[in-house]
Amino acid sequence: MACSGTPGQCSTAPTIAQLESVGGFALPALASGQFYEITITANVTATTGSVSNIATIAVPSGTTDPTPGNNSATDTDTVSVTFDLAVTKTGPAFAKPGDTFAYTIRVANTTATASGSVTVTDVLPAGLTFVSADNGGTYTAGTRTVTWTLTSVAANANTDLTLTVTAPADATIRPVGGVKSVQNTASLVAAGDTNAANNTSAAVTTRFVLNDVAKRVRNVTADVRDNGGVARFGTTGGGKPGEVLEYCLDASNLGGADLPGYVLTDQVPGNVDALLTAYDAEEPSAATGFGVKVTRAGVTYRTSAADADTGTLTTTGGTFGRGTLTLNLGTLTAGETATACFQTTIR
Repeated sequence: MACSGTPGQCSTAPTIAQLESVGGFALPALASGQFYEITITANVTATTGSVSNIATIAVPSGTTDPTPGNNSATDTDTVSVTFDLAVTKTGPAFAKPGDTFAYTIRVANTTATASGSVTVTDVLPAGLTFVSADNGGTYTAGTRTVTWTLTSVAANANTDLTLTVTAPADATIRPVGGVKSVQNTASLVAAGDTNAANNTSAAVTTRFVLNDVAKRVRNVTADVRDNGGVARFGTTGGGKPGEVLEYCLDASNLGGADLPGYVLTDQVPGNVDALLTAYDAEEPSAATGFGVKVTRAGVTYRTSAADADTGTLTTTGGTFGRGTLTLNLGTLTAGETATACFQTTIR
């Protein structure tokens, strides 16, 4: 409560009780041209409709007011519904080519007042294919936008929306520059929302998992004899007994997700014998027993024996009874290719 007016006319502000009493509050005498102004600050408790406040004055006894029609005034204000809505979004961290998966969008009303109409939108990033949207969601292909119109979100309550999509195909992810991952957000608009800062969700990143292993073979003996030692790899190979074949496995991470715990395994064919010391001449140390060659940001070698160097090559066991190559690459990072080679002699 505060008052102001002609100097000297407002020494003490009236109280609410005085203003609301039957007798009202007696103003001091005002000379012509003087005024008396009272300012009242109030909290609106209504949640809908409007509120009105009426102020009236009565002239002192014995005084004639020539214009009594302006002795009452009314202020009416429309009550606007206010609330705070927040939107969050969850979805998978990883997906495979062609997978169908779902995002969950949550619209939370964090206040004790039900909201009015809410519009929620989600623009699909390139690479994703729309499948469905619950709660009346519609999809506009031209803008790749999914739209929901909610009548209201109850006070202190949540409304969950589900958006189902399909991940891109192998051919879309595989190329250099392909769609390796997507980021997706959801947004809302609602008249009366008092906090726009939480009306767009944090981005959900989904990385696509695509791994490829290709196997090559060459006849080392023939390359030395006929081709000046230049390697000629193909998808099939052969030769005479006693000639050396080299098999190489190319492991490529073509997606957008790192692949931890990556282990390469290959079975030594039944018509050859694994060479456990094939790369001793190439390995620069004085040690021996190097049967595995690894190309990964440079060339390194692994001993055939089962030890701490993460690679082994055996001459027994395996699918064909002639041994197995095993190489633990650890984490094969997105976009990385690693190659493991071993050599054999034709039986």
